[in-house]
Amino acid sequence: MRAAGHPDRRPHRALDLVLQSLDAWPGHGWPLIAAGLASPVVRNRNLAIRALAAWDHATLPPEARTAVAAALRAEPDAGVRERLERLHEGGAEPIAPR
Repeated sequence: MRAAGHPDRRPHRALDLVLQSLDAWPGHGWPLIAAGLASPVVRNRNLAIRALAAWDHATLPPEARTAVAAALRAEPDAGVRERLERLHEGGAEPIAPR
């Protein structure tokens, strides 16, 4: 088992630190949110969903809609997949687990 400070996990932990605050900045941080949606770490994906859910869906960039659809197709976790489905449909998104 790898320690939490293992170099392989540092990028994911850094991304987590940024993503956890992006829901307070709707419309900002799309490249980081995109990285979160594609992350192998469930928490990163949940935080990316939460951040995107704070945006006005009418102002989402086209690549966001494409990225959410791709993430939905690839998502192995049922809970994350359910949140992605709601986000993809433009519905209100409850706060993702922290």
